[in-house]
Order: sequence, then C-alpha cells, then structure tokens
Amino acid sequence: LDLPQLRTYRLGETDVREKLAGLGALEPVQELIVSMLSRDPSQRKPAIYYLREWCKHVVPKSFVNCLFPLSVLMLHPLYQQPDLRIALLRHNFSALLWSVVGKKLIAGVLKQEESEVGE
Repeated sequence: LDLPQLRTYRLGETDVREKLAGLGALEPVQELIVSMLSRDPSQRKPAIYYLREWCKHVVPKSFVNCLFPLSVLMLHPLYQQPDLRIALLRHNFSALLWSVVGKKLIAGVLKQEESEVGE
C-alpha cells in the first residue's frame, strides 16, 4: 500500500483483503496480515502470536529450526565481527545445509557422486 491507499484504509474506505488477493497472497498470509492491520488495536494479537502463526503456516521448517535462530544469534554483540560470523557459519555449515536443502536431496546427490566415482 502506498501513502494515499494507507490514508483511505485508515478512513475505512479501502479493503486490504482485495489488495492482498490481487497480489496472489496465500490465504494464511492474507489472514495474518489483515489481523495485523486491524484498525481497532483491541482486535490485534501480540507480536509473538503472529510470529508463531507465520512460522507454522507460511515459512519453511528450515526457517524455524535453523535460519531464524541463526539470525538472532548473529545479533549478539560477539558476532558483530565479520571473522566471528564466518567462524560461526563454518562451524555450523553442515547443520545449515541439512536444514535448508534437506536430507533426501543431499543423500541423493551423495549417492550419485559415489556412483560417478565408481565408473
């Protein structure tokens, strides 16, 4: 939404659902955003509720299990130094790879490489 659209929304003249549907947003995404943008503050839920719902219905499991905790850890003052960030990623690279790519895909690639080496 741009500024004029936000103004009309504030006055109750714009429906956010129509905008989201026009963007092709999934139903769970639409419901969460509409709830977040409710004009009545008492209708809005706490931020932690939205984070949990977003993680449950929208983002992949790798975000919840690996990428989000890693990004939170990177906010720690210790990891503001680039060398320590690289060390952290290097130390956890295999866990990141397994979480993001998936065990089945990696296992398939490894089996393929083994058969190529045998030839």
